[in-house]
Amino acid sequence: MHRLEDAVLGGWELSGIFSYASGAPLSFDVPGATLGNGYDTRPNLVGSLHVSNPGPGGWFNPAGLAAPDGFAYGNSGMGIFNGPTTRGFDTALLKNFHFTEQTFLQFRWEVFNMPNFVNLDAPNTSIGQSTTGQIFSAGDPREIQFGLKLIF
Repeated sequence: MHRLEDAVLGGWELSGIFSYASGAPLSFDVPGATLGNGYDTRPNLVGSLHVSNPGPGGWFNPAGLAAPDGFAYGNSGMGIFNGPTTRGFDTALLKNFHFTEQTFLQFRWEVFNMPNFVNLDAPNTSIGQSTTGQIFSAGDPREIQFGLKLIF
């Protein structure tokens, strides 16, 4: 390739990383220290936690959980339901522009969460509240950055 063509078209590098993580295990609690020891307790599992279309408005069925009687432990275990999964696809495009063999300028274009996946955070797992099972935040949206680095 001609030197000018190579400077513009040649030597580009493309990289990417895809990540996937299943939802973190969720544990539920009953606020208000029902055990009399100053700590919240776990609720009783009285029905199914599954909903047909989980989303930010309702990740699980709060009616599947109930507060135990006073001074009693709930029967639900730790981590009995999974939260939202997270996905990511980060990409980078870079090129080195050489001035000499050991001196070059590196151009970088990096895109984090390139497809702009919505990665929901964990829902409210305290039962008996109007927001139980709802999600109010999410992970970072797509982020783009450019960089130049002189290596000499």
